[in-house]
Amino acid sequence: VGSGDGNVYEFKICSKKDKKDIKEIKKLSKSAKVTGTVTNSSVTSITLRGNGHQFFVGTSACNIYTFTYCDFKGTLLSTCHDSEINDMHTLHNDSHLFLTCGYQSVRIWNTHNKELVRIEVPNKTCNAVEVNKPGELIITGWDDGIIRGFTPVSGKMLFKLENAHGGGVTALALFSGKDGTDRIVSGGQKGDVRVWKINRDNRNNYSVQIKFPLQEHKAKVTSIKVTASDRECVTSSIDGSCIIWDLENQCRRQMVRVNTLFSYVCYEPTSFHQIIATGSDRKIGYFETTDGSTIREIEGSTSGAINCMDISGDGRYFVSGGDDNLIKLWKYDEGVPTHIGVGHSAPITRVKIAYNKK
Repeated sequence: VGSGDGNVYEFKICSKKDKKDIKEIKKLSKSAKVTGTVTNSSVTSITLRGNGHQFFVGTSACNIYTFTYCDFKGTLLSTCHDSEINDMHTLHNDSHLFLTCGYQSVRIWNTHNKELVRIEVPNKTCNAVEVNKPGELIITGWDDGIIRGFTPVSGKMLFKLENAHGGGVTALALFSGKDGTDRIVSGGQKGDVRVWKINRDNRNNYSVQIKFPLQEHKAKVTSIKVTASDRECVTSSIDGSCIIWDLENQCRRQMVRVNTLFSYVCYEPTSFHQIIATGSDRKIGYFETTDGSTIREIEGSTSGAINCMDISGDGRYFVSGGDDNLIKLWKYDEGVPTHIGVGHSAPITRVKIAYNKK
């Protein structure tokens, strides 16, 4: 029997001596507890394996444990997020590792669906996650307006930047400054964009200082992308605009405005002269970065908004996902889908192509 507080018990059903047709239940001594580290989870499913020498236990925290009957000890078999995944990041030098974030947690996985590291912040939601190129620093943005930095090895928090954005941090990107230090471009719920410098002393103590703000969006910033030269970035917002920023001169370079709620934007990675952006109108637009003009628009979906995209390093393909629960692989130049992936049972919130493009 599984209980709402995460306990698993064994009971034995026995007949009363005086009334054989009435059963009574007696609890035996075997019991175990399965629960998360942040909040307790309830047992939602139990099933036997084989003749009962083993059994599986499922919980409301989306964990599955395997138990051996003789010693009544559980081992975590698989796990996943128990709420919407808000962001995902793939590493630059390892195509077998990726990060996800959502309510209360940031997790590092390998492609064999094994969770390697879990970082938890109780009762807070992580909206954005990024990793610097050496892979030694995880930067996260949270709904309480705080940017937190962690080490990927142990999950230890390295710094906490209070009041980064009022209303919550909604998007992040990393780049390198002229002095070689890591910089953060962050976007907030109220449309503000800010650039930060990460400082580290000889004792590996971290601190973050603001370099300059960029304030032109009027609503939530949904995604941020930086060029390979680290001199320019583009931000998308639900105010219907994508803005290209000059990070050296700290000003707006160009703006794209369309009658839609932009949800995601990507640079064309070979020349960075084009961007593709998508949103609530179900269209994928190609735009020039030099003058903001529209090159073309293609129909990305027939039944729901597109929430996310990612483009391959050679610029030949990009992928999209959205409220129609479908993954679509597109040829960039032709603007036509070549493959469609079916499998999700809810809207797709993030999609990434691995570093090795496989």
